[in-house]
Amino acid sequence: MLAELYRNSHVGLVFMLTPHPSYQPLEYMASGCATVSNANLGTSWLFKHEQNSLLSSILPDDVAANIIRLLENDRLREQIIKGGLETTKKMDWKFAFDRIKEFIINPDSKDTKNYTIPNPEKISINPSDEFIKILRKGNFDYLDFGCSKGNSLNWSKRLFGGKQGLGIDIDPKKVAQAQTAGHNAVVFDIKNIPETKLVRFTVISHLLQYLPNENDVKTFVQKACQISTDFVFIKQPYFDADGYLFQNGLKLFFSDWTKQPNQMTTLSLFQLMRELKNEGLLHEFSIHGKKPILSSDDKHLQSINAPIDQHHFDPSKHSPKTQGLKFEFPVFYETVVMISMSGVSHYKHFKKFPTDATFFESWSVD
Repeated sequence: MLAELYRNSHVGLVFMLTPHPSYQPLEYMASGCATVSNANLGTSWLFKHEQNSLLSSILPDDVAANIIRLLENDRLREQIIKGGLETTKKMDWKFAFDRIKEFIINPDSKDTKNYTIPNPEKISINPSDEFIKILRKGNFDYLDFGCSKGNSLNWSKRLFGGKQGLGIDIDPKKVAQAQTAGHNAVVFDIKNIPETKLVRFTVISHLLQYLPNENDVKTFVQKACQISTDFVFIKQPYFDADGYLFQNGLKLFFSDWTKQPNQMTTLSLFQLMRELKNEGLLHEFSIHGKKPILSSDDKHLQSINAPIDQHHFDPSKHSPKTQGLKFEFPVFYETVVMISMSGVSHYKHFKKFPTDATFFESWSVD
């Protein structure tokens, strides 16, 4: 009867706030009901986003968006149902029911207590509280805002001496990719992170250009400063050379990407950092250029007539461009911003990340 109820439902919604999966979503899956749940580090081994379930943060808007997706997309719903059935077919149900029996017979056993919550009233449903619990449980000392597939977690650990990093992204698909690659990552809205010192440092790598406007950029950088005790490290594409390149019939391949509406120049970044410094949110900052582009032969350059949304220059598929032109104007691939907090030597943590040009250091005008 219960299975029939699940089977006739369009969507099964379940939240898991403990680090262990409950059996209810498995019942949904076994009954052929498309499951919506929350992304949870402890259950990521079982629940796969867009394969056997749709995962989101515990924020109402995210949950509602996933429910709407399933209701409006028959193909996706069938895909989730099929994936859920395949998952439950692989389950060792005898072992599962033996565990349930053990929980009932021995409620005071150590194993049972590890899988239960002594006081349900203490379950956190506040996103900020939930995030703090995740940080404490994983002993995370640095964060990667907009982690995507998790690549930044690797190099920031190596270069900045991080011990345990946590990636944050609003896109469940990207978080699933990061987790598959072996990284710790969660679906979470950065704006809901509590404004208190939580980690040693925060990395924001190639994220800011995807934000809708500079107000959102300020919110993200502001949050990074509020939660970091030592420093914040920012990387983004270099958006200062377009005029010079246009004069020579060239453009950086990312200059006209449609998904990068927020192309902040060195001046824009300087103004933002100065504002945050005046507000007391950071102690010092510096702005740098990374990976110089010395001539028109560089693969990062396209002809100005090349279609939008292209990547590196490929002579076999892209229109010809000027060759052999040595640049007389500084052109870089990346802009780097280094931010240090009070009591921290500014360049101490950035020694293993050399840059190729220094545009500005805040203490030079103090």
